[in-house]
Amino acid sequence: MRTALAYASLFGVVATAVASRPAPVRDAWLAWASTDLVNLGDHPLRCLVTSAFVADGDVLALTALALIGLGAAGQALGDLRLAALLASTHVLGTLVSQSVLAQQIRLGDAPASARSMIDVGPSYVVAPALVLGIVLGSNRGRVASGLGFAALAPHLFGGLTRLDVPAVGHVVAIGTALIAGPALRRDRQRRDPGHLTTGDVG
Repeated sequence: MRTALAYASLFGVVATAVASRPAPVRDAWLAWASTDLVNLGDHPLRCLVTSAFVADGDVLALTALALIGLGAAGQALGDLRLAALLASTHVLGTLVSQSVLAQQIRLGDAPASARSMIDVGPSYVVAPALVLGIVLGSNRGRVASGLGFAALAPHLFGGLTRLDVPAVGHVVAIGTALIAGPALRRDRQRRDPGHLTTGDVG
């Protein structure tokens, strides 16, 4: 639960601070934090980290969904495993989706201006966390995560048939969580046999 509280709190504070700035300042921050092709070539580590803590959307709703998803998934995986996994989903979702865009630009299927698109937000963290909560969480965690994912899902996969960046990134992030999450839970159970597993608590 510590990972959930830490991430949701930090995201809420940073994203609110950025969103509350005058529009030109806010837009400049979002442009610098964006994990687009230009920034990944110029300051990759800083934009990868920062982009997960700002949003071009409803900060309060995203904070609540982060708390729900990370809280439910953290009960099953533990804080360190959860943090490592969600860092991986964010990085892989970003790199794969932007690599697809780079190939589209090379082939002329996307304009060169797309190299500097705005690509920020916590969804490569929050969406896979909610899915993990559905698959691995307690009974209450599954219900809460399911409702949260149902609210978020309409915004996740639009443009997938065109291989749009957000949709590709969400598929990769969620797929990574579904593959690695159960394995990490088994590892936790093996190392800590007394740990309560899915369905053992409400």
